[in-house]
Amino acid sequence: MPVTRSSSALRSTSTANAIASTPQPAPPTEPKRKPSQAVAASVSKKPKQTHAIGPETLRFPPLPSVPCKAKQSAFKLEDANAHLIAVDPRFAKLFDQLVCKPFQPDQFETNPNPFESLCKSILGQQVSWLAARSITHKFIRLFFPELPEKADAIITTPKPFPSPAQVSACSIDRLRSAGASQRKAEYLLDLSARFVDGRLSSEKLLEMNPDQIMEELCAVRGIGRWTVEMFLIFTIKHPDILPCSDLGIQKGLLRWYTSTLPPPSPKKKQTPKTPEPEGEVKVLWTQLPAPNLPSGSSLTMATMKARLVKPIKVGLYLTPKEMEELTEPWKPFRSIAVWYLWSLTDSLAAPL
Repeated sequence: MPVTRSSSALRSTSTANAIASTPQPAPPTEPKRKPSQAVAASVSKKPKQTHAIGPETLRFPPLPSVPCKAKQSAFKLEDANAHLIAVDPRFAKLFDQLVCKPFQPDQFETNPNPFESLCKSILGQQVSWLAARSITHKFIRLFFPELPEKADAIITTPKPFPSPAQVSACSIDRLRSAGASQRKAEYLLDLSARFVDGRLSSEKLLEMNPDQIMEELCAVRGIGRWTVEMFLIFTIKHPDILPCSDLGIQKGLLRWYTSTLPPPSPKKKQTPKTPEPEGEVKVLWTQLPAPNLPSGSSLTMATMKARLVKPIKVGLYLTPKEMEELTEPWKPFRSIAVWYLWSLTDSLAAPL
């Protein structure tokens, strides 16, 4: 990931440039004073007391969402489903069991907010979904204190979200008070600074192709390939994204093509200690014959079965090249297939 300067450096540099480029009036000349007069003047003058108001003490009124043209679907989900079923009939059973919510027509009617999505991605890094929800809610309440204290409180109106300018004006300590780490606070300031100065904008991100988005967002501190891939799938709604670094997808592909999992044994019902996200559904593996491997794949069935037991190395079950080969028949609708692989992974559920 490209290393960029901290947000404080960005702000100080932009300020310095602005000052340097603006003609400054010459200081007024004063008549020279006698030494006695200068001493008397310095004693008589007292510094004025000022009360600085930091960004964290400001109360921002709710702002309207950034006007942004709604992202229209460039494909029909029915066409994507038909294509995937044609190359692998097993998809038909999945489509009957579970609806691909992120790509339903109604999901394209809402104006996306890229800044909000990226902020939430940063706040949710390396924590559970429950912790991410709590931190994100506290973060939003920094700017909208009238919101309920509890993240799970029922709100009848859409939850507001701060603008890039509001976040950029916040101090690191204030951001940390919401539960964000020092690094995450710095990442948020870097991201917001790029939206404020125009390097990034909702309009630009919605018009860019995936490669351009990857280049622009990976330049932001704290944002890597996986975060951008999730952004492309769930915010931009691009139909053909393959997150090669995702372990759930790596293992899901191996299981999809080997079908080695037996039917799950019945388990006693237990009350979960942590509630699952609303709307989350897990689809179980079914006893179906394994499909033929794609003609361009360099893998064998034996190799793939062995990888499930012993990966290439820790955190790597398939190389990006191998994943590209295995998913070649799914193009140009790999995002939809990937979403269903998440739902099939026994330890992970599809992000909704």
